[in-house]
Amino acid sequence: MKTSEEIEQLAEKYYPPYPDGIITDEIRALREGFIKGYRCQEDTADKKFTLDDVINSIHQAELKHKKNYTEIYELMKTYLQSLNK
Repeated sequence: MKTSEEIEQLAEKYYPPYPDGIITDEIRALREGFIKGYRCQEDTADKKFTLDDVINSIHQAELKHKKNYTEIYELMKTYLQSLNK
């Protein structure tokens, strides 16, 4: 796990200032997004979703939208299995 300083250094590496040293609002926003995304990725790195999690999500969607999500279920199952390898 990286420290906050290491993550900020990575953000600066990937989103450097312009050659004249100017850091625009866009660069700041990109850096913030990178940092938040990196931390989120680290926070969830040890979590794995189960097939029951997917089934429950699909069931909730079916109840809410009153539609059959069989095809989506199959796609999600395949995707989930690829993530948990």
